[in-house]
Amino acid sequence: MNENQLFKLRELSIGYSPKETPLPQIRNSSDAYRLLKELFEPNSLGLNEQFVVLYMNRANRVIGGLKAFKGGISATVVDHRIIFATALKVLASGIVIAHNHPSGNLEASEEDLKLTKKIKESGELLDVRLIDHLILGIKDDYSSFTEKGWL
Repeated sequence: MNENQLFKLRELSIGYSPKETPLPQIRNSSDAYRLLKELFEPNSLGLNEQFVVLYMNRANRVIGGLKAFKGGISATVVDHRIIFATALKVLASGIVIAHNHPSGNLEASEEDLKLTKKIKESGELLDVRLIDHLILGIKDDYSSFTEKGWL
């Protein structure tokens, strides 16, 4: 075996092809809600938890959205690696996360608070700012961590 055959590495390729359309800008939680609710499956809001992410550039313009995770009636598993792998791939400077409560209760649970803290801390390490975390109810309503002063 020669040297070239010993160390064959798989080559990774990262790509991103933005569409040539104007990017919507997030100025407040209602702007975020308007875009985020399009990522949720409306007929399932009362059935199971869903977790979605909006990715923003430095001007808070939305690069794209991800239907990230789907769970059961009272919880969903959220993998930070997927959230931030996507953020790094699209060169996002900020994210807005959201999930629904099938019960319709807009109050954040202890698990919601812990998750938000972990995502915020993870984002700080990667220079990806957590802008807001929204909880959607089963009606046309939501609650914002930023509006409550939690972020």
